Amino acid sequence: MRDLSKIISKMQEFFYPVLKCPMCKEYSEGVCIECKDKLIRFEEITLEHCDTGISLYTYNQAAKDLLSSYKKKKEFAAGEALASLISERLIAEKIRIDFITCAPSSKASLKALGFDHGAHLIKLISKNI
Repeated sequence: MRDLSKIISKMQEFFYPVLKCPMCKEYSEGVCIECKDKLIRFEEITLEHCDTGISLYTYNQAAKDLLSSYKKKKEFAAGEALASLISERLIAEKIRIDFITCAPSSKASLKALGFDHGAHLIKLISKNI
C-alpha cells in the first residue's frame, strides 16, 4: 500500500509540480523569503566528543512547522525544501562531506509515518551536493 501511495505522489509531483511554500502555502518554489526569514540560523558550535557540529536552524515554531509538514503531514515538498536549505548552507560554507548517514527509523515510526524520513532526506541532500 505504501508503494502505491509513493507512486501516486510521484505522479502528482511530475504532472503538477508543487509551487508553494511548505510553511505558509503561498506561491513560491521552495521556502519563500518571508518564511526563510522566520528560520533563525544556528551558528556552528563545538561538541564535547567531536570537532564541530552543525545545526541548520534553532528549533523555533517556524522550524517546527517545516519539520512537521515533512514528517507528520508527509508533504514531500517540505522535505525537498529542507534538503535544499541544508545543501545551500553546506555549499556556501564550503563544508567538505565525506559521508552522509542517518539513524534509521524504528519499525513503529515506519508504520506510523509510512516512510523513513531521515533516509529520504539524506538521499535528497546527496543529490544536491
